[in-house]
Amino acid sequence: MESSQRSNVIGIDLGTTNSCVAVYTRGKIKIIPNEQGSPVTPSYASFTENEQLVGILAKNATDLHPKSTIFDIKRLIGRRWSDLTVQQDIEKWPFVLRNIKNYPHIEVEVNGEKKLFLPEQISAMVVSKMKKIAEDYLKKTVCSAVITVPAYFNDAQRQATVDAGRIAGLSVLKIINEPTSAACAYAYKNREYIKKGTNILVFDMGGGTLDVTILKIEQDYVTVKSTNGDTHLGGEDLDCRLVDYCLDTFRRKHNHDLKDDTVAIRRLRTECEKVKKDLSHALYSKVNVYHIYKDIDFSLEISRARFEQINGSIIKKTLAPVERALNDANLSKSQINKVILVGGCTRIPMLKSLLKDYFGASKINDTINVDTTVAYGAAVEAAHLSGKTMHVGGCFLRDVTPLSLGTDSEIPPTMSVIIPRNTLIPAEKTVTFSTIKDDQTSITIQIRQGESSYAHENYLVGKFELTGFFKSPKGVPWIDVTFAIDENGILTASAVDKTSGTSNSIKIDKCTGRLKKEKIDQLIKEGQIIQKEMEMQTKAKKAAIALEDEIFAIKRKLDTRQFEDESKSKVLKRCDELLLWVEDNKTAAESVYREKKREIRDYAKNKSRSSSKSQDRDKKKR
Repeated sequence: MESSQRSNVIGIDLGTTNSCVAVYTRGKIKIIPNEQGSPVTPSYASFTENEQLVGILAKNATDLHPKSTIFDIKRLIGRRWSDLTVQQDIEKWPFVLRNIKNYPHIEVEVNGEKKLFLPEQISAMVVSKMKKIAEDYLKKTVCSAVITVPAYFNDAQRQATVDAGRIAGLSVLKIINEPTSAACAYAYKNREYIKKGTNILVFDMGGGTLDVTILKIEQDYVTVKSTNGDTHLGGEDLDCRLVDYCLDTFRRKHNHDLKDDTVAIRRLRTECEKVKKDLSHALYSKVNVYHIYKDIDFSLEISRARFEQINGSIIKKTLAPVERALNDANLSKSQINKVILVGGCTRIPMLKSLLKDYFGASKINDTINVDTTVAYGAAVEAAHLSGKTMHVGGCFLRDVTPLSLGTDSEIPPTMSVIIPRNTLIPAEKTVTFSTIKDDQTSITIQIRQGESSYAHENYLVGKFELTGFFKSPKGVPWIDVTFAIDENGILTASAVDKTSGTSNSIKIDKCTGRLKKEKIDQLIKEGQIIQKEMEMQTKAKKAAIALEDEIFAIKRKLDTRQFEDESKSKVLKRCDELLLWVEDNKTAAESVYREKKREIRDYAKNKSRSSSKSQDRDKKKR
């Protein structure tokens, strides 16, 4: 790694609902606030008539531009169009999705023309926002990052996240699991208090995903024992349940179905998200949407008890991954020393009570910041990778494979697991196979990832062929297939025919991404064009605001200085005309606004001089 890269490595928590960025600087980990002063930034991108927005401004645009405001992109990244979860989610998203070669693309209108974006591109816009927040704070260019992902993300989702980072102009040094990152933050903050052999369970439930990871902390090492979860269970699902309840209530009261009204549903969703947050500390809240349909206002009081009744089944589902993680780690719940709560959903009282009843209230640690801890841990790992280990202190990660890795068995068409899920890495395992036909001289090794016993239901990571071995009856050749994963998560799959010595292999690097370099280069260029357009639009907007400021300043001076009535009237008229012009010309170039500003300033000055000269003449006459 070059010195410039080593000194500017940031940690990014790339969330479904919100994202956060942190960095090790001046001897400590710093959570970097955005321009609004908030430590978290909404993972939203919006395309309006004359600008592209990312973050809080994009989220604020959702009511007016529901079809061109993109959110929940983490639920799409790395997935295929045919995935069941994608098909289920299409129904609730207001933006348009298109199927291009079995990959979902988002269709939006940009500057009057329809454009298609890969989920990686939208995610890259959020990453770019995090990068800029960090650069504005550090006052230097950021080159590299550690990015977090849900522990239960498969290889495709991880690689797509890497591609998003690359499109944003970052070298992604490592992809780290979110709960592992949270445990790393906890270990770093509590180094003097952690006993040798502490078992920690991290319960991480954010906007879109649930991860449960069990780790053992021993002095300088954080070792992952097991991980489980659901990449489609989070706060967004609770919001959707609440929205459905509101739609049913409206239908019952007003005999009208709003399900196809994207604007109404978007406004409802915003209110339901607010109510969910309110009910974490209040006993009741209200959904208020004015003129939701024609002149009808919708108002509905939701108590905490009602919210829990609506979403109780989802909240109770969260214990299943906990139990699976405990089984995989060969631990009982009594052997867990501490339960760390991460993610916004862990503020929900019913969920917190459920975990307290299961583990015991004394084990629940809810004192850490659930919104920023993951980014904090990513920054700790980023500091290690940038060579600051001695300054940051020991906290070395030993991770596991989140999903099983194996290959196809043709008869029956099942998955033969070679490396089971939750295997500590680095790991290596060899399994012997043979041919299924007489005189067979080649075999295709298909590498699968997943937990289904049916091979086709698991994700195809890669494949390669072994050819050229001797003709012989089926079942005679001995073919050793070896899977080896190093400490960086790079998988090398190889096969060798023991009789002929013929061999072949494939290497799959989780930090190389799934898109080809040519495609990445193309997307980077497209991103740079969009970024340049955004910068031009931002400069034009600032110039328009500066023009308005100048106009109002001139109008204020008219009241404080002595002007002839005629001159004052003319300046006021010109100012009002220019204000109307600004209202009608939202897409003018920066140079036009600047020229208008210069013109009105000169006009006001000239009228002021003329008025002063006229007043001096009058004084002399008197």
